[in-house]
Amino acid sequence: MSAPQTRWSVIALVVLAAAVAAFQVGKVPVALPQLRHDLGLSLFTAGLVVAVLSAVATLIAIVVGAASDALGARRLSLLALLTIAGASLAGSFADGATWLLLTRVCEGLGVIVLFAAGPSMILRAVGERHMRLAFGAWGTNMPLGQAVMVLLSPLVLVPLGWRGLWVINAVLAVVFAAIYFVGTRAVPDPAAGAANRANIKTLGRDLRAVVSARGPWLLALAFATYATQFLCVIAFLPTYLTEQRDLGAGAAAGIVGVAIAANVPGNLVASWLLQRGATRRALLGLAALTSALTSVLIFQPATPLPAIVVLAISFAGVGGLVPATIFSATPSYAPSPAQVGATNGLILQWVNMGQLAGPPLFAVAVSTWSWALAPGMTVGLALVLLLLAFLIGREEARRDPA
Repeated sequence: MSAPQTRWSVIALVVLAAAVAAFQVGKVPVALPQLRHDLGLSLFTAGLVVAVLSAVATLIAIVVGAASDALGARRLSLLALLTIAGASLAGSFADGATWLLLTRVCEGLGVIVLFAAGPSMILRAVGERHMRLAFGAWGTNMPLGQAVMVLLSPLVLVPLGWRGLWVINAVLAVVFAAIYFVGTRAVPDPAAGAANRANIKTLGRDLRAVVSARGPWLLALAFATYATQFLCVIAFLPTYLTEQRDLGAGAAAGIVGVAIAANVPGNLVASWLLQRGATRRALLGLAALTSALTSVLIFQPATPLPAIVVLAISFAGVGGLVPATIFSATPSYAPSPAQVGATNGLILQWVNMGQLAGPPLFAVAVSTWSWALAPGMTVGLALVLLLLAFLIGREEARRDPA
């Protein structure tokens, strides 16, 4: 159930808390060369360090989402921030792969809890007429957090190394937990006790209701196709620029950071368009067609470097229409208001499943064919998204024939 009036300060804190969680995703790629050197990580183990957060989400996201509804989104969010802080601090003392991976699993738990609980928190703080705008703003959390970390990490890594970066992330999470505790008191969780025990007993029922409904699956699969192709392009673009275009690592990281940042205004534009009556089918269809075209052109040897920069920004910027469009639909596509968290958990589970499988498959495509032909995979995903956009349009017509 939405709030009678919108509390934008609470919504901002919820989005920023998720951005702090996204820092933990963005800090690893830039620090990976130092991690490999200091800890003697193989390329395979380094890949595990990157992928472990997605693996955790793939296993538990839907259960965590349902638990956020049952146990209280606010208290779980605070616990998640403190878990991230503790895990990041502990990770700074790693002397090998095992300890680092264990702390990354703990970070992953905190990250997934924050992403799963966020929509339930927003639902308490937003009025009905601002619903689409608020959930569009929520969609900016991952690109905002990743872009900030990708762009700022090099400034920390040179004087303090990767251990210093991990400590700074721990401190940020603790500080923000305190800010979050004070700033979200206006939307408290229900009092602990019999009501919470009753909610826990209904957790299985909530999960069954979500996985048996058509709407949540359409949202989950649409977001997964977008997120998979997004990660494939963004993750491999630095390698392509350094190996195929002879660009320095810093310049390549800068281009990728700017492209990721472009995803933020894409989300906000989608929110604005949705508020003014744009259809979800149109926005998802536009994102699908743009991603298909730009992902192919980015990796063509004949494409000039300045054009690659513009194409990468267009790919990520127009792609930003998707998260806002999907998240804005979550409250209405959930079987009931009490199952928004579980619906969001299903979306997160499939997004991370795609992000776990996508990059290795893209790497195989590059190795088997070439950089120029590998984007055939992203085109295929874009066509699936186009089909899902059509199905979502039919679903919305069914729900609201007018």
